[in-house]
Amino acid sequence: MANAHFGNLGDVWKHLVLGETLAREPPQSYWETHAGSASYPLSHSPARDYGIYYLLGTGQRSSGVTRSTYWEELARFQAEEANGYPGSALLAMRLLRDTANYVLCDMDEESIRTLAAAVSSLGLEERIQLTSQDGLATIRDASHDFKGDPRDALVHIDPFEPSAETQPGLSALSLAGLLSSRGFKLIYWYGYESPEQRTWPWATLATQGRSAWCGDLIVRSNLSASATVAMSDIAPLIGCGVVAVNLNDSTTAALASLGDDLVSLYEGSSLPHTGTPGSLEFLQLEADPLE
Repeated sequence: MANAHFGNLGDVWKHLVLGETLAREPPQSYWETHAGSASYPLSHSPARDYGIYYLLGTGQRSSGVTRSTYWEELARFQAEEANGYPGSALLAMRLLRDTANYVLCDMDEESIRTLAAAVSSLGLEERIQLTSQDGLATIRDASHDFKGDPRDALVHIDPFEPSAETQPGLSALSLAGLLSSRGFKLIYWYGYESPEQRTWPWATLATQGRSAWCGDLIVRSNLSASATVAMSDIAPLIGCGVVAVNLNDSTTAALASLGDDLVSLYEGSSLPHTGTPGSLEFLQLEADPLE
């Protein structure tokens, strides 16, 4: 299982952003550098109780959340696969079906096997390139070979080590900057361990495309407490965010609304493993560097 963070709040936020973007700007090509498994069997943990289980238990309180593409697709998936949780690649395939071509990468062989099974069940074999090779190099090369309009492709980058180089000069962050500057649509997920790191990829990515947007979520108590509390079971992540580049203004406005809806939904919540207040603060940044 490549993504041990599945179902935590960061994963939920990423999927809300991804689902809404795919619905509003369906690409002809969809690429992932770190696809993870097709789906995961849900089980309780402190991070998932604060993440996906909290959303499932309280989401109907928010009309914005229940109208979201992700909520609707999650409900359809769970009706088919009881107690199942779709990963981002499967979410994209279920939403786009045969209207898109896909390049999906992961170094974990078991994840590739689950993706291959999902591809077969959806009848998408002729539209998918699956590889267990270096996803950063694979997507970089695919972008060089791409003959269409970069605005017709959406690239999703969700790395564990954003600055680690798999080849000289090639990291998740450098690839995100390269693709953004060339006009590809980008969704870049990030996490951080201290309040000072909020929105950290923004400085690199904000000026790379025709537009850029960042939506950052942090557990509010971490902004003032001397000891921080994590939203992850396996890492000291206290906040997360998404930088989206080259999307339409109407799409980023919808993403901003979803961020506000999530904050409202979590008002009065608590982190299950500590009892610490779980209320969130949402920060968004916008830039139109080429205007």
